[in-house]
Amino acid sequence: MGVFMRFKPSKHTTTVLNDQGELLLYNTITGYNSLCKTVKPEIVTPFLESGIEFSDGIVTEVATPLIQRGYLIEEWRDEKALFNTFHINAVSPRNLSLTIVPTNDCNFRCVYCWERFDGAWMSQETQDKIVQYVDKHMAQYTALHVSWFGGEPLLAIDILKDLSRRLMDVCKKHKKPYTASITTNGYLLSEDVFDCLRSINVLSYQVPIDGLRIFHDSRRVLANGEQTYDAILNNLSNISKKLKSRMYDFVVRVSVTKDMLGHINEIVDIFISKFGDSPQFRLLFTPLADLHSDKICELIDVIDEKFILGEVYERLLACESIPRLAGMIDSISISSGLCHAEKQNNYLFDPNGEVHLCLLTYENPSLKSKSCIGHVGESGNLIIDPYLQGLWLREGKSCTSCKSKEDCFFFPSCCGDVCSAQKVYHPQKYKGDVCISQNKQFLNDMLKIADKQKQIPCIDKVIN
Repeated sequence: MGVFMRFKPSKHTTTVLNDQGELLLYNTITGYNSLCKTVKPEIVTPFLESGIEFSDGIVTEVATPLIQRGYLIEEWRDEKALFNTFHINAVSPRNLSLTIVPTNDCNFRCVYCWERFDGAWMSQETQDKIVQYVDKHMAQYTALHVSWFGGEPLLAIDILKDLSRRLMDVCKKHKKPYTASITTNGYLLSEDVFDCLRSINVLSYQVPIDGLRIFHDSRRVLANGEQTYDAILNNLSNISKKLKSRMYDFVVRVSVTKDMLGHINEIVDIFISKFGDSPQFRLLFTPLADLHSDKICELIDVIDEKFILGEVYERLLACESIPRLAGMIDSISISSGLCHAEKQNNYLFDPNGEVHLCLLTYENPSLKSKSCIGHVGESGNLIIDPYLQGLWLREGKSCTSCKSKEDCFFFPSCCGDVCSAQKVYHPQKYKGDVCISQNKQFLNDMLKIADKQKQIPCIDKVIN
């Protein structure tokens, strides 16, 4: 009597046809490695819908690539258990991740910025306490990553250099790797400053440039009102020409508004002309959010947080060439939609030594009662209010479209949750009545973009 093997279809698969009639496949459990396509959807689709049974353990050529990529799984396997394993690792990573704000000062006055620029700079005493904290606990972690934030962190370049080197010495002492990233407006990011940052292992950079000069120079100006577009673009262009190593990552972030939509092609052309030969540079489109700044009323008519990315992606697909993009299909994985504020071993230290979990609320006076969960005390001890921390770490309610953790194909990525700050400050508004995941909403477009960028391998050679 033959031996039978039954493989069932994964519940976390999605498909879409491209303009050539090819079927693009993606699975949110196995993530980017699952990407593939076929010109024979009529052969593959029945397996994705009903699974397959093999006699005598012989697997057909058609099923092999689908099994390898997680589209077909053995009948007895529980995908929920697999998700739980990955999710626990995402919520409680073994590495220590710190966001450090050396100063709240900024040389810009962006019209949509929510920060208050209270003039706070991190004292030597606070720096000492942070180093003591890391030294005291580093043995229990596998690595340390520091994200420099502000204000404008490059105003405090001396603090960055000194504190970075001290933290690197601590990691060397404990034989643990150290890496860093920075979010900067880019105005002070000269070649010399970049060389300094490279020496302290800052590998990742995020720099906002709001599309074209006409938009950027009306929204992202110096404190004295002077324009900034040309200076930032020149800084990044000069750096790109000297970069050789691919270990560096530069993300140019565009905060998109409705009046930019007719100019997406121009934005793309400028990016390609400046950085097309630099694989370290990627373009990121994000919706401009209403973060209740004093001057946001000037832009309120052009803000669209819910649907604008879909229109951006449609225009990208119409472009003759699509640049390297950040925040796309390669960034979607199990628990990738989890808010960083919900992760263990993840803290933000502000210039006064206060401990926060959220980048968007730490400097807002009206939100401080719940944003600040404690402070770094003497000898590097963290004095944390467990009740306040619990507000941010609590499990969110799944959106209605999830129904249960097993039903929604996108659940492994978004976890059915919403922004932690929204849960903390607007619990009645965000009860999970609708799906708020933009990655799910626009996933089909993201797959088509990946296909146009030739990121998706064809499995037809295997199933011929």
